[in-house]
Amino acid sequence: MEEYVNFTQVSNFFNENRTQQNLIWFHERMEQLFKQHIAQSEEINERIKTLEKAIIDKKILPSRAAQEIINNFFKP
Repeated sequence: MEEYVNFTQVSNFFNENRTQQNLIWFHERMEQLFKQHIAQSEEINERIKTLEKAIIDKKILPSRAAQEIINNFFKP
């Protein structure tokens, strides 16, 4: 085990791997926070329900509905 740890540290694999893990964790946490903020907005939740019905009724594409939520969430 120690030999493996030494090898990964000498080859810089350990540090590069840790950097990639940190970036993944950052993006995962950011996604969680976005979802939490969206879930806390009554206005957005009502719009989500309306868009879900529109998707079921084939009146809007899922990608367009998602973009609409994001546009409303980040409106100036």
